[in-house]
Amino acid sequence: MQEFNETRMALIKKYGEKDENGELITDDKGNCKIITENVEKFSAELNELVAAEIEINANKIKMDDLENVDFTPSEMVALEPFIEINDEE
Repeated sequence: MQEFNETRMALIKKYGEKDENGELITDDKGNCKIITENVEKFSAELNELVAAEIEINANKIKMDDLENVDFTPSEMVALEPFIEINDEE
């Protein structure tokens, strides 16, 4: 997420409207305006960033660690790829 946000901010800095000091101009909500002639380039690069696939390396949760946790059947189905089930029992 950090890398995504850093890359997104780099795009905003690259294509955003800046003041005479080279600082991004923001509205009262903190949003930056993209220079009109750069909107297509910005959108294309942002869409490419959003569409990029990422791989997350994480350890599975052991079923024994979840014995005191209540899940609905639909939650269990959604979490199944992340849970290590011990078939030895």
